[in-house]
Amino acid sequence: MDAQRDKFIAGANSNGVDKVKAELIFDLVDKFAGYGFNKAHSAAYALISFQTAFLKANHPLAFMSALLTLDVGNIDKVSNIISEIKRMNIKILPPSINSSGHDFRIEGESIRFSLASIKNVGSQAVANISHEREKNGVFKSIKDFITRVNAHFVNKRAFEGLIMAGAFDEIEINRALLFNNVDLLLMESNRIRRKNIEGQIDIFSEHEEENQEIRLPNTKEWSEIEKLKGEFEFLGAYLSGHPMEKYSNDMINHKVSTYTEFIHNIKTKKYKQARLAGVIQNRVNRRGKTGRMYSFIKLSDISQEFETMFFSDMIDKYNDLIFTGNVIIIKVDADIQADAVRLRVTEVIQANINEKFLMNGSHEISSQSTDEPFEVDKPEVNLIKNEYSDEYTIKLANIDTLDDIAKRLKSGRGTDIVNLIFYDTNLKKDIKLGIGDSFNFDSELKTYLQSLPGVELFNKQP
Repeated sequence: MDAQRDKFIAGANSNGVDKVKAELIFDLVDKFAGYGFNKAHSAAYALISFQTAFLKANHPLAFMSALLTLDVGNIDKVSNIISEIKRMNIKILPPSINSSGHDFRIEGESIRFSLASIKNVGSQAVANISHEREKNGVFKSIKDFITRVNAHFVNKRAFEGLIMAGAFDEIEINRALLFNNVDLLLMESNRIRRKNIEGQIDIFSEHEEENQEIRLPNTKEWSEIEKLKGEFEFLGAYLSGHPMEKYSNDMINHKVSTYTEFIHNIKTKKYKQARLAGVIQNRVNRRGKTGRMYSFIKLSDISQEFETMFFSDMIDKYNDLIFTGNVIIIKVDADIQADAVRLRVTEVIQANINEKFLMNGSHEISSQSTDEPFEVDKPEVNLIKNEYSDEYTIKLANIDTLDDIAKRLKSGRGTDIVNLIFYDTNLKKDIKLGIGDSFNFDSELKTYLQSLPGVELFNKQP
């Protein structure tokens, strides 16, 4: 570079650049030369790029599982890699205390999630679980698990992480039951360990109690939404399902594309606008030079995660809808720059959960819109509103009571009209759920509803 200095300054002078400025420019170039991409440097990067591209194209399972294992314990990086894996149509299997180990593993045509990549589950806990499983076989029950593992390594935080991630599902499907009794389970684990050390006989080792399971208090299972929130917090991804599945009818009605479909259409059909939807995962606010706010919003749909940009006018208009966990439908314009696609939001719509899904608790997702979101047995009486029908409105302050109310209504037959209203504290407005008008609103049902906390009942007689 020293040999080029005089040549550069002379050439700059001949083109009208004064000597001082030419020297400053050359000094900047000289600094960059310390990390300039010379031919040898570029060749090494090109070779690595070719090798990894070959592995990804020809050995996708091995390559992606190795890539995940390199970032074990880094939820943000694992989340981004899983998004790419889903785009490649490779299935990610949930973590399992009987199948998972420290690394991500190939299992058939799928990849099994690593125990060590669950939030709060350390390498010592994973080593203790894996060693015990290899030595004495799979865990057959929760009693079997706490009897065999060391609570010093599989401590409360690790236990809770395993539960929230669904790692115990094959031996105990009720995650709420385990989570609410972690202290009790760990206390029993420590008691058993102390007795074994002291050479005493454990209550579970007696022949007549050999197969007796630990008795835990009855606990209502979490809703699917609650379980999925836990999965995302502790895994960085949704594995057992996706919150968007409960919004399928709205997606059809608004002609929503998945992000993957939209990117494909951009490349093949040159589309630059679409309606997308997703559950909001993260919001990062920034201020421009003028002081106006703009936001980067990360969303997740059933195909993958993607990022959108909200400018100040959209924030002013839709700020009440832009919060973590909310499901929204957005209209976007795509700004295509080389291989990158930036999405600018031009409209936001609040997505509505499938009423049929809400009311009957089914896990099946309808592929078509329906005019009867809440299916009940067809009553034999005339369903046309007449002078003898009553109209009732049930207003809920707590959505947790919805399933129980739905079951009561579902068993009824009659001509009474029922309106169900839920007050959404985030949107600060009432949301009306249309559930049909074929219900028998008898005195027993009225008494039951009036006994529920947070439920208001209004009767309007024709």
